[in-house]
Amino acid sequence: MRTAEGIKEYIAEFLEKEYGLELTVPVKLNGRLKRALGRFITMRKNGVQQAHELDFAKDLVNNGTIQQIKDVARHEAIHYAMFKLGRPYEDGQEEFEAELRKHNASSTNTLRVKRKRLVVIHKCDCTSNNVWEEPRSLGGRYKCTKCEGVIVEVSRHYEYS
Repeated sequence: MRTAEGIKEYIAEFLEKEYGLELTVPVKLNGRLKRALGRFITMRKNGVQQAHELDFAKDLVNNGTIQQIKDVARHEAIHYAMFKLGRPYEDGQEEFEAELRKHNASSTNTLRVKRKRLVVIHKCDCTSNNVWEEPRSLGGRYKCTKCEGVIVEVSRHYEYS
């Protein structure tokens, strides 16, 4: 379930069982998705709107629970199914939201997945004990404005937020 292929199999089974539909679009993992956990993409071809692909955030796959991954997969599969059946398929539309409730899938922006982020602690030679917390290493390129000392990395760790 933590791969695009695993998610694709889950969605294909869900669509066949619940809607009698076949999954005909690719399922991809996308490292650029940061706010959205998944998305159903359509494209216009020759003036006709067509299903294009299902994208899932790598953060969801890496940090989410199996239940959260299945929830997002069901949500996106319902977008796909409703689109294929010619029914309202956009977030917020009453028929779509009713379908989410029917299949126990979360609405958009209601599911939170903790994301791992790097925290790097820096320090200088000041007597005032200046400490900086950054999401990246400053690499000795900066100086303290008080003591003119080079700011150096003291430690690094990951936090879930």
